[in-house]
Amino acid sequence: MNHIQKEGFLHLFNRSGNVLDFNTSGFNRFTQESVGVPLCEKYGLSKGKSLESFCQEAPEDDVEKLFTDLLEYYEFTIKGSPKEKEYILCKNISYKSRLNNVL
Repeated sequence: MNHIQKEGFLHLFNRSGNVLDFNTSGFNRFTQESVGVPLCEKYGLSKGKSLESFCQEAPEDDVEKLFTDLLEYYEFTIKGSPKEKEYILCKNISYKSRLNNVL
């Protein structure tokens, strides 16, 4: 996964320090189950900053695993109609495409 792809996923999942609809303890449980590390506990930062820190230093396979699990969680649990979810995903894909064109 290249830098642009990571940034696209981080932009989707990290909203001003919040990751999806998780509270801190829920995010720690989720990341512990996904990649074996409770991220906020490990880094002592917000959920978003902890996610970013993990993505900078973790093995590529772990980052991809966590992104896949977060995307599944998003797809199946975040409230909103399928059209709303599709709009948000397309918006973020468009953002990633614009980044590719700039770089």
